[in-house]
Amino acid sequence: MRKSLPIAFVALVLISALGAALLLSSANAASNSARVQATGTGKVVLQGELVAFGLASGNSRIIVVDHRGDANFTMNGRTRLRSLTGKRTKKRRVVIKKAQGRFYARGSKISVVVQSVQVNVSIAGKGRVRLKGIGRYTVNGSRARDWSRNPRIWRTLKLTPPARR
Repeated sequence: MRKSLPIAFVALVLISALGAALLLSSANAASNSARVQATGTGKVVLQGELVAFGLASGNSRIIVVDHRGDANFTMNGRTRLRSLTGKRTKKRRVVIKKAQGRFYARGSKISVVVQSVQVNVSIAGKGRVRLKGIGRYTVNGSRARDWSRNPRIWRTLKLTPPARR
């Protein structure tokens, strides 16, 4: 019993240090990331090192491609693509037809395509976002803009971090 107490204390200290390191690295990653929010009807294509979460309504189709083997993707809380830290996954592509509900995607080199009657998505990271259809978007908290004047033309946004003040 007395030997287990010091071991538990050391484990607690190590876990706390790891948590602090992860928090600092995520804070640095967030400050070096662009942020985009988009709402509309049509197709949204995300590519790069990013984290995205959103809501797809109606009869949607979502395709996720993991180019590095380290991505995570969940749909309505159900894991569809998962990679444990440092391990590559064999299943690197997920196609969900008739998707509806909340989704979450994260990866160091990931592509996510959402085609939906109504999609609302928030993205943080580096890479690019392509929008086709009718909707509004903001980049790094700027004023809202239309996806495009013509719903058949793609709007491409490069994910670049906001300028530091």
